[in-house]
Amino acid sequence: LQQRLVDLNNYYQQQYPQQDNTPVPQIVLTVEAPQATSAFIEINYLTYSAGWFATYDIKATDIGQPVRLTYKANVWQNSGIEWDNIQLTCSTGNPLIGNDPPQLTTWYLNYYEYVYQTYSNAGAAAEMQTDEVALNKSYLEDLDKATTSAAITTQQANITQMEFSIKTKYSIPSNGRSRSISIKEEMLKADYNYLVIPKLDPSAFLLARITGWEEQGYLPGNANIYFGNTLIGKSHINTLTMSDTLSISLGRDNGIQVSRKVLKDKSSDKFIGANRRVERVHEIEVRNNKPLGVEIIIMDQIPVSQQGEIKVEVGDLSKGELNEYTGIITWRDKIRSKGSSKFQFSFIVTYPKDKVVTL
Repeated sequence: LQQRLVDLNNYYQQQYPQQDNTPVPQIVLTVEAPQATSAFIEINYLTYSAGWFATYDIKATDIGQPVRLTYKANVWQNSGIEWDNIQLTCSTGNPLIGNDPPQLTTWYLNYYEYVYQTYSNAGAAAEMQTDEVALNKSYLEDLDKATTSAAITTQQANITQMEFSIKTKYSIPSNGRSRSISIKEEMLKADYNYLVIPKLDPSAFLLARITGWEEQGYLPGNANIYFGNTLIGKSHINTLTMSDTLSISLGRDNGIQVSRKVLKDKSSDKFIGANRRVERVHEIEVRNNKPLGVEIIIMDQIPVSQQGEIKVEVGDLSKGELNEYTGIITWRDKIRSKGSSKFQFSFIVTYPKDKVVTL
């Protein structure tokens, strides 16, 4: 039986051979010359079967030192032609993006009303259903105009173009696999500080805030992050931000210890009339066990009410900055070597005692 299956498969392959779907590059030229001559012809063409994407290596040696940023192009192509020992130029431009500016259309607002009516016969019901479909279609067409205009405007928000000519020649096979090529290396100024959000994580994260990057033509991409000679993780570089500073996390630092607790002797939970009154007092302590002083940012929060019956009163914030819309509190401090700092904040929540509120 097994031999019979093998024979049938061989017969099928002979009768119906598989077709080679490999693209065949072909260019047809029409040349006009006043007389017979010989010439060399150089052809430039656009292919959509090639491209590149950016990745980065970011290396920080120590706090207070500049950051070395290596910008890499990952080039791939599947054009059907082997690129053998060629010189590459990588551009941040995109030929698929149109050059014509968008046009805004009128953004109409209207009420959408459902029509409810009973009918004595099926014909009238079918006619009314057709009218309702037409009404829905007209409404959706107007809405679609406004949505499309907004989408086009957003796409036009970031238009930059820069070319990188790579002097070293490379070979890129036509297999769709990317090859990593270093475009440039830069030493960029960086300011270092620590970020602590103890409500979510008791760790202190070392951040490098890099300046001077916005004129380099960088594209968004993933990055390998090194501190010293150690790969500490990966991150994503978002160069589409409107800020002139890139913030990069260099990982957790065990030399900074953080604790957060509720001060029970200062907190309370009482019933007053028809309401329940809950007071919470939190304390955050940050200790610097490192041999040098550090700058640190601490963030926490108080609740924000979404109901008129729930009242939130802000207490002492230990000189923290409060964002009244988000409820986020921010402290900035410098802690000397082997030193520590404490930050307290409190709030009172009052709500009907027959309701349940999670604090």
